[in-house]
Amino acid sequence: MGYNQINLNHLRMFIIAAESNSLQEVAKKTGYEVSNVSTNIKNFEQEVGTKLFTRNPLTLTEIGEEIYEKAQKAYRELEFATSIAGKRTDIRYGRLSIGCPSHIANYYLADIINNAIKDYKNLEIDLDCESPCKVMLEKIKNNKLQFALLDFIPVENDRNDFAVKKIKSSKYIFVANQPIEIKNISQLNDYKYIISDDDYKSSAVEFIEYLKQYNVNIKPRIRCKTTEMRVLFAKLGLGIAYVIKDAVRHELENKNLYEVKLPNTIIFPDSNINIVYIKDRLTKVDREFINKYLLKKD
Repeated sequence: MGYNQINLNHLRMFIIAAESNSLQEVAKKTGYEVSNVSTNIKNFEQEVGTKLFTRNPLTLTEIGEEIYEKAQKAYRELEFATSIAGKRTDIRYGRLSIGCPSHIANYYLADIINNAIKDYKNLEIDLDCESPCKVMLEKIKNNKLQFALLDFIPVENDRNDFAVKKIKSSKYIFVANQPIEIKNISQLNDYKYIISDDDYKSSAVEFIEYLKQYNVNIKPRIRCKTTEMRVLFAKLGLGIAYVIKDAVRHELENKNLYEVKLPNTIIFPDSNINIVYIKDRLTKVDREFINKYLLKKD
């Protein structure tokens, strides 16, 4: 028979028998009855097509010795590989590959990773914070990332390929380096603005369009993809920045930035953090991490 038809249980029994002096000793080591041990060994001999042992005492034949030397090494390597695979599906030793824009990582994911590492000290995490959302989606498709946390999913991508699950909501706001209260909506025309790049954040474009109904025409002074840089420019007094409120929570608490107060008629869009992944492709480690730390399920 071909190698791919060899029963691994029979192979294991052969190796144990080769390292024993009798069928009774093999039975004791394996927990099988002597008759079952004998049957397994005979079946393995039939699979390889030759006699491997002489009995009483249990001794390897010449070809049995040769097969044992190769089989013992191969089986140990297989056991080692299986052990690695087992660990990789155990969150205590597993590995995660996550995509997450830096602003979400800063205000949301960093604390979660910190908690996970405290719980599982051997957990390994590959984190991509630099790729654009479109690239992260492609990496998920190509198995370079297992899942991503995104607040923006490009509409041109085929979302039917992905499972999308909302896990957190926040609001967009305007922030400045000093307290500002807008009582008349038309006053918004008097300020300079720092917004995200058109190609990156559709919410910014939509909000600018939304404000036009109030005769407000926002002309950005600075267009910038990253939240971190928009926050920095706002702190420097270069304009009013359009950001996710949770992303500047600490700056607001420490009064390094101030939320611009607007009339209640102005409604900012929501920012939703979504888990994005290919259906049926998550590993056991991915699912456990998502359930325990992102969805907070027991």
